[in-house]
Amino acid sequence: MKKVTKTIMLILVCFNCFSQSEISRKLSVFQDYTGKWSHETHQIPFSGNTVVEHGEANLFPELSSTYLTLDVTLNAESGSTRHYKQLITYSEDQNQYISRYLYSNTSVMVEEFGVYDSNTNTLSFAGINPWASQLENGINIKTSLTFKNNKILLEVNELRPNGTWEIGYRSLFTR
Repeated sequence: MKKVTKTIMLILVCFNCFSQSEISRKLSVFQDYTGKWSHETHQIPFSGNTVVEHGEANLFPELSSTYLTLDVTLNAESGSTRHYKQLITYSEDQNQYISRYLYSNTSVMVEEFGVYDSNTNTLSFAGINPWASQLENGINIKTSLTFKNNKILLEVNELRPNGTWEIGYRSLFTR
């Protein structure tokens, strides 16, 4: 019985190590983009009154490089400050990247699933924003992160109440 238990434990440990190394490999393509960034963000609410925010961000690997964390501080011209963290990982089971973040000062989580296009260096996600009431094919939010020329462009497209997709949020991260 001890040999069976040890064998099972060894298999689980080996599987876990393989899984972690595969996730780390998938996330390693973003290694050149880790570190500190400055950003300018345009939040475009349904009303159309754009809010411009500036701040700093840090992109770094976490938990044995199985997650990529984007830690962002947003300072509005009005003096208010918001903060969010976006966690990105890779799921071998689903063969997709997964992005999760919480809305500032809430426990509402947005979860998106997506793919990486190595030709355009773009991570594209789609998911559900729990605050929104409308859905199209089970989603109401699409996010893309494009890594190019030592810049990161984050764009969030939202399904508007009139049924159209529009950019609701755009951030340009620069060094």
